Amino acid sequence: MVKGELKSLRITLEATGAGVLGYVYVRDIAPGQASKTVEIEPHSIMADYDADGNLLGVEFLNAERADAEIMHRLAEQLDTPELAGIDFAEMCKAPA
Repeated sequence: MVKGELKSLRITLEATGAGVLGYVYVRDIAPGQASKTVEIEPHSIMADYDADGNLLGVEFLNAERADAEIMHRLAEQLDTPELAGIDFAEMCKAPA
């Protein structure tokens, strides 16, 4: 295994007054390791990269809106097929 890679994705969700923040860790991230953040969708989706240009993770400022279609598109755009299996919108729904 390459140092810094996760065996599986780690996902965090945090409810806020403005919505749900979500983060998908593609690799383990040490404090200060992200050297570049790219805005993928304005005010909505950000991608963090290390100094070598490796994708570390993706932040979702409105995770409740990131449905399967958005995640599939993002997986293709970032060449990270693991993202296609995530549906934040479904995960954010309150249990009935």
